[in-house]
This record gives sequence, C-alpha cells and structure tokens, in this order.
Amino acid sequence: MVYSVREAEINNLGWYRDGQNIAYYQNQRKKRTGTTGPANSSLPQTNSYQAAAGNIPQCANQAAAQKPNYWPHYYSLTFEVVFKHDNDTVYFSHCYPYTYSD
Repeated sequence: MVYSVREAEINNLGWYRDGQNIAYYQNQRKKRTGTTGPANSSLPQTNSYQAAAGNIPQCANQAAAQKPNYWPHYYSLTFEVVFKHDNDTVYFSHCYPYTYSD
C-alpha cells in the first residue's frame, strides 16, 4: 500500500496498491538471543506440568525440541516502486491503515 501526499493533493487519491517485483521470503540471517535450543525459538514454551494439566498441548514445542540448536530465520520483503512526483512524501504500509477515535 502506498500513500503519496502529491497524489492526494492533485487527484484526491488515498491509499492505493502499487509496486512491482514484490517478494517475501525466508532469508539466511538467523535470530540469536544469546541462548541455544528451544528457549530461543519463536514457538510457545511448555513444561510437562502444563501439558499434563491440559493447559498447553505437549506438541506445541515439538519442532524446537527436535532441533536443540534451532535458530529461527528472519524474513525479507522486497519490492520496487516508481515515484510519480519529484519532492513528494510517500508512505508505505503492508495493509490499509486505519485510525481509532472515540
């Protein structure tokens, strides 16, 4: 989603879809928080008491438990945009922004 201040002034245009060669992918950079193993994963952590009590499923942390040196990856979003106006202010958003007021 793109918002151009100049497009809004000239054509009364709000947020619109634009861009080419859009890609979202897992990159090679891995997250590191200073610990290894399941505690570093992005999966929810469980203990045997919680699982036995039925509070959290035992399988919730299974993927990380099977990979003791598991490091989740970061993801990248790449795209190309051609700007229509010189000296413009342009905003980008992953979805239509909204405001909340009472």
